[in-house]
Amino acid sequence: MGIRGATLPYEARALIQECDPATIFGDMSFLGSGAFGEVFETSHLATGARLAVKKIRLVKGFDSDEWDDTYREIRFLRRCDHPNILTFHGCYLHEMTICLAMELALGSVTDVMEVFKAPLNEAEIAVVAHDVLAALAYLHQSGLIHRDVKAANILLTEDGSVRLGDLGSGSMSSRASSLVGSPYWMAPEVVMAMEAGSYDGKVDVWSLGIACIEMAERRPPLWKMNAMSALYHIPMNAPPTLPADGGYSDALRDFLAAMLVKSPAERGSAVELSQQPFVAEKRPGDTILKLVTRAKKPRELWDDLGGPSPPVTPGSYEGALAAATGPTGGAAAETALQQVRTIRHQQRSELEVEQAVVAMQLKEQKKVRVVHNKAAEQMRRHHEAEMQRLAQQDARGRDALLRLGDSEREKLRPKLLGSGRDEIRRSHTETVKASNKQHKTLLSEANKMPKSPDRSDTLKRHKAEQAQRLSRLEEQHKQSIADFVRNFNEQVEKTHAGWWDKHRAEFETARASVASYQAARAETFAAKHAEEQRQLEADRAAAQVELRGFEADEETRLEEQRQRQVQLAGRHEEELHELTISHVTSTRRISI
Repeated sequence: MGIRGATLPYEARALIQECDPATIFGDMSFLGSGAFGEVFETSHLATGARLAVKKIRLVKGFDSDEWDDTYREIRFLRRCDHPNILTFHGCYLHEMTICLAMELALGSVTDVMEVFKAPLNEAEIAVVAHDVLAALAYLHQSGLIHRDVKAANILLTEDGSVRLGDLGSGSMSSRASSLVGSPYWMAPEVVMAMEAGSYDGKVDVWSLGIACIEMAERRPPLWKMNAMSALYHIPMNAPPTLPADGGYSDALRDFLAAMLVKSPAERGSAVELSQQPFVAEKRPGDTILKLVTRAKKPRELWDDLGGPSPPVTPGSYEGALAAATGPTGGAAAETALQQVRTIRHQQRSELEVEQAVVAMQLKEQKKVRVVHNKAAEQMRRHHEAEMQRLAQQDARGRDALLRLGDSEREKLRPKLLGSGRDEIRRSHTETVKASNKQHKTLLSEANKMPKSPDRSDTLKRHKAEQAQRLSRLEEQHKQSIADFVRNFNEQVEKTHAGWWDKHRAEFETARASVASYQAARAETFAAKHAEEQRQLEADRAAAQVELRGFEADEETRLEEQRQRQVQLAGRHEEELHELTISHVTSTRRISI
């Protein structure tokens, strides 16, 4: 069946098809990789549709957290059917590798911002937010929570549609309590879930608000902090806002204020927020299509990075070309064409220099981002390890205390419990014997009576009365046993409660001490990370200063080249003028 060393669980067989993906998909080209697998671009052999396939290798088989997370994602995807949610095209299993086939998107909003090195405008943010709210309303009405809404998970397609993707962190319950998601986008109630209880779909509304700030500023709030510090500040600080001097509209600010409310009860739902003027306003239907089209055109990308094309001047390529095709012709044309080649070469050199500057900037930003992400990931892993160790230690301590309590409770049960029951049973037995003896005596006396109807009635009455007495005695016996056991257990529980309160207080004291120690360690680690972050920012600032110096030198050199071109063009115009005068004079002499 294509599975080595494991069997697909029965409950998953209706969702996952066991076959070789090579029989379904064409050649695969690698797109990227993440924490949960690798993503490839391919085509469906039967339909020709372009798809994205995520491959997840089940190293530990089906009895692992990796499988549980994957199976939850598959079930989540199967339940979703909405035009603004990435379409699921099936799941396949081959040799312990899960292949999730999804709709292929052009890229994420984050990718587009990286291409332009600029944020989205308000019209684009409004269209994206409108479509994501529609997807969230569908999820929440279906009892689902996304839990990882951010610009990197908002995808754009070739036809300008908006899709909500990356559903691997989703919750199948409308009430959840686990700490899941990306730190900078987490709602306050998610951060505090372990202490304050569960949360609902409104956490996605908060995350979308942070994503809107990210789309307007290219970065989420608190992005300069490490993840641990951000998780501390999110529930403690006031809700984030856009800069006062950013030139943003009141409609956008009101929209963000409605989403970024710390109290979930006062925060609007996805349906309510879709009525906000900022997203309810009618926008051009091709807003996102134009954005996607611009991102796909290298020339327009260069215009965004390098500014408008130069005007036609005597020292430019267009000016030299016009001179070459002018009425002078002959030697003047040959000279002008040579100037065209020279100017074209100089412009290409300038373009290459500017491209090199842009490449250096991108490389420096990528380097800083990689270092920052690595430090944040180390902090996250350390925090998770510390929290897991503390939880395990707490669980072991509680289990040990419960076992000790059970042992003490058993010790408190004296042997009198058994002896008390035996005494009640003996008393009941003796009472029953006495009643039977009395019954036999009555029957014996009745039998001595002459045979008559009265004698028969007397015997029946004695037997019925005896049966009633025995029934009452049996009920009294059961009630006596129950009362004895209840009273005994109450006494044992009262004694045990005092013991439990005493030892629980000792346990809570020890637990508080451990928690204090952990907090001190976390604070020390956070301070160390903050120092590393400051050093990183200092190195980045130094690199930026060096880069600006390089840019200034290149600008000076390019300005000198432009001045030389202007001088060259001036001399060229003088030569052409002299050549024209000489040509006219020669023509007149020949005519004479």
